[in-house]
Amino acid sequence: MKLRLGSLVGLLLAFIVGDGCSSSGTPKNCTISASSYDQSCNVDSDCVGMADRYAVQFGNYCQSACMCGGDAINKTSVAQYVQDVTPLTASMAGCFCPSVNTDACCENNRCTTSCPQGVDGGTDSGTSDAPAGG
Repeated sequence: MKLRLGSLVGLLLAFIVGDGCSSSGTPKNCTISASSYDQSCNVDSDCVGMADRYAVQFGNYCQSACMCGGDAINKTSVAQYVQDVTPLTASMAGCFCPSVNTDACCENNRCTTSCPQGVDGGTDSGTSDAPAGG
């Protein structure tokens, strides 16, 4: 079996740098997918943008980038999310995340952090509880 120099260099770099997700040489699933968690809702209080100490974010946790949040799940999925994310975050110890919106709300029966009026305290009416005329 012949190895090309480029392949050998790639293997060597992968061994030295690592992928942030494979401490024993056994590949792990590095992708946290939205479809793995309940995102349905009826009211804002069904939704969270923080799960324990983790800002909710879907994506590849083995890439060399910080995962800083911006997504939301139903609060019933928090335990599963924390269980799935915890082993993948060890390589992100030195990450700095700018201020990210972790306020979650229920829009069109789906948890989100893209709340047009902000979190309104438990309804999905799309209106704010702030007094008019401020």
